[in-house]
Amino acid sequence: MAGPSQSAILGAVLLAAACGGSSASSHMPPQDAARAQAAIRAADAAGAHSDPQAAMYLGFAKQSASKANNLTKSGDKESANLLIGDAKADADLSLALTKQQQAQAKVQAAKQRLEMP
Repeated sequence: MAGPSQSAILGAVLLAAACGGSSASSHMPPQDAARAQAAIRAADAAGAHSDPQAAMYLGFAKQSASKANNLTKSGDKESANLLIGDAKADADLSLALTKQQQAQAKVQAAKQRLEMP
């Protein structure tokens, strides 16, 4: 079951994705794709692969970015724009989950240090 902070993170990311998706235009600005790729790299560099949920969302992000790239090449810019927004949201969620897991590990380590005689 998701804790309150995980639910809040998920809600915020989903809201951001929904807001971004509703303003999609028929043209995908290159900076949107670059932001999505940067978010993917950030999640990867933070160690998203070490947390199963974070790794799953990172995989979704990579798949969406790849599909968006293919759609852009085939001329379907509107669908590509929506997918790149999904990719960024999934990468952001992956990074947030990774940071949450790392913070929880630090808390656990600190608790163990305090319990030592």
